[in-house]
This record gives sequence, C-alpha cells and structure tokens, in this order.
Amino acid sequence: MPNSKALAALRSAILEEQLTRVDAQHVLDRYNDFTAKLTEFQTSDGPSPTKEEFEEWRSNILLVWAVREEALKAECAQKQAPTGP
Repeated sequence: MPNSKALAALRSAILEEQLTRVDAQHVLDRYNDFTAKLTEFQTSDGPSPTKEEFEEWRSNILLVWAVREEALKAECAQKQAPTGP
C-alpha cells in the first residue's frame, strides 16, 4: 500500500501550485452541486446528469480530497496552537 502521508503531501503540493483559494472553492462548489444533482437523480427527484458533468465531477475528486485535507490540517493546527498565557 502506498504511503498515505507521502500521497497527502503530494496532493497538497500539487494543489498549492495549481489552485488559488477561489479556484479551490469553485471546484468544491461544482463537486457539491453535482453530488446533489446525482442524489436527486438516484431518488427519482431530478434529471440524469450529463456525461460531461459526470466526467468533470470524477476529475475533481482528487482535488476535492486535497482541498478538504488542507482545510482539516488548518483546523487541527488552530486547535493545537497554544492560547494565551
């Protein structure tokens, strides 16, 4: 099994080079919108997603994981930071 810490570091480095925070938020928004659309389709409450939408969602999955990983690291760092004297 690959070293998950090394993969996480690689994902983070790629993300930092390729995306600004605004770009990352757009990726997350598109991912969440498609996930909601897919859920509606699966529960017969909406139309079928297009092939293009599915392929974009699939390609964004690794980026979404990296964005969420960065957010979790930042959250953990804030919780672990010493507070006051």
